[in-house]
Amino acid sequence: MAERFFEKRLASMKARSHARVVAMARGMDGVINLAGGDPDFDTPGHITDALQKGIAEGKTHYPPTHGLPALRSAIAEY
Repeated sequence: MAERFFEKRLASMKARSHARVVAMARGMDGVINLAGGDPDFDTPGHITDALQKGIAEGKTHYPPTHGLPALRSAIAEY
């Protein structure tokens, strides 16, 4: 099977490029590595509250590919 990439630019990214990005991030304050999906701090209460609310409302599936309009607007205004 041929190797496929979601983003063509990633196909040309060398392993050392990724290592450089990781090394740069280590030297920066406030960067949180989420690569392992398990940060080294507890999830803030406002996030767990929102998660519980979303579950209760049945929001348990992936959002539309292009995102949620209200969230996109809020991000754009930020």
